[in-house]
Amino acid sequence: MCMSLLQMSIYGAVLILAVVVIRAVAINRLPKKIFLVLWGLVLLRLLIPFSIPSVFSVYSLIGQNTVVNHLEQTTINDFAPIIQGEPLELTGEISNMPAIHVSPWFVIWFVGMILCAMFFAISYLRCYFEFSTSLPVQNDFVKKWMEEHKRMRSISIRQSDRISAPLTYGIMKPIILMPQTTDWTNTKQLQYIFLHEYVHICHFDTITKLISTFALCVHWFNPLVWIMYVLYNRDIELACDESVVRLFGETSKKDYSLMLIGMEAKKSGLLPFCNNFSKNAIEERITAIMKIKKATTGLIIGSVVLVLVTIVLFVTSTQKEKMVFACGRLFVTTNQDVSEMVLREAEVSEYDSPYIGIIESTVSRAKEPDMELQSNFGSIGSEIVFSGNGIAVNLNGTWIQFAPQDLVNSSQSSITQSNKTVYNNTESGEEIAAFIKNVSDDSISVDIIEYIEDTDTERMKELKLTEEDMLDGYYFFNADEEVTTWKCNEETVYTFIDWGGDFTDGEFPVEYTTTDKEEFQRYIETYDNGEPGMPFFFIIDNGYIKQIIEKPFA
Repeated sequence: MCMSLLQMSIYGAVLILAVVVIRAVAINRLPKKIFLVLWGLVLLRLLIPFSIPSVFSVYSLIGQNTVVNHLEQTTINDFAPIIQGEPLELTGEISNMPAIHVSPWFVIWFVGMILCAMFFAISYLRCYFEFSTSLPVQNDFVKKWMEEHKRMRSISIRQSDRISAPLTYGIMKPIILMPQTTDWTNTKQLQYIFLHEYVHICHFDTITKLISTFALCVHWFNPLVWIMYVLYNRDIELACDESVVRLFGETSKKDYSLMLIGMEAKKSGLLPFCNNFSKNAIEERITAIMKIKKATTGLIIGSVVLVLVTIVLFVTSTQKEKMVFACGRLFVTTNQDVSEMVLREAEVSEYDSPYIGIIESTVSRAKEPDMELQSNFGSIGSEIVFSGNGIAVNLNGTWIQFAPQDLVNSSQSSITQSNKTVYNNTESGEEIAAFIKNVSDDSISVDIIEYIEDTDTERMKELKLTEEDMLDGYYFFNADEEVTTWKCNEETVYTFIDWGGDFTDGEFPVEYTTTDKEEFQRYIETYDNGEPGMPFFFIIDNGYIKQIIEKPFA
């Protein structure tokens, strides 16, 4: 499912709240790397405009009437439309697509993003130029330590009078920067500091901080993203502290904590993209260090389960049925969630119906669109709105309604139709509803159905149909899929709707009548697999088809 920026931000905010709650409850009970994984999921949710639908998503479990669910964009598929009203007669050419309109909200967001990015960029450049005046450190301890900690990326150790606490910066050639006041004779403290910064380098924390800063600039309007940014940076330090203690052994907890206190470091302003050995939430860090537990198998399994549950519940999106409003060859893909909207009754109006957009592209009439705001009946530039229990398209100033076909209730599938009649004759003018299955040179194979109107209350009672089953005033009841074949002859009359002007030279769509069997066969072949999605009506005389009629359903 493709998502807009606002949807990404809202989904991300929900996930941030979930991680904040987990963090408050289990910060000193779980390995700190687990929280980095959780924050990584938040960054993915904030930056990747796609989501995987799941029936187990928290958005599916809490129902469809939430703000998040109404904001979702899902491709609309698997619905058959019905044209409401009289047979359609449209005139004129379709107007061209209007000029692009830039929303003022987009302008505000874009300006805010640029200002936020400039703030971090200027802060980084200021620090970079200050750090460029640092001097390399050359002593026996540093040389020995660097020999023991060689990596593919060359690490250098320098010192500067512009900082008051150790830090690491740089990606390809990381630099451990020490204050000029460093006591180089205190080797035990230096071991803690160097290993702490070395862990930052091994974990590529500079890159993750860069990504989190980018997410913050994109979602600057979301206060929860700022909370995420602060807590994520804290948890990077907590995870680093935990790694150092595990490498030195749990007996180092006290000394390492005293070293942190003894540093009495203060931040030298904002240091973006740098890993700072500073007094950042020092109380929280020391508490976490003293409560570090041995990583047991049960703890690891529990942590993995927690991450998986978080992914399933909060990273996935609500499961939606795909829906496409269609009428035979007519489709329009809106990429919107209409599961609730289509159930509301509303007038076909440009003003009192929820606005969808403008048809932007088309495909041939025999194909189903697979892109947002694409149709296969032309009409680029036509407006689309939600209306009633379907959609309406503004074709040259005339609003045409398309509504989804009622789905047969699965509980009624067990109802069997006793004594189903094989129709070889009908009374004068009596019409039989049936789905066309195949058209050959001299016959047509059909699946006969029962067309029930809401005025037939007795039949509705027999089939236990409710008003909800008759939303459009009718119901198609098909007890089985038995195929019946009727013959055609030269007197058979074919009446169908010429949607695209393929059979008439005038205005379209328009009702078209012919006795040419090849024309009707050519028309049926334009449907997928040669099977129209809506029934036709037949008048039968002695086993022969007297007339075939296609009707627009109201």
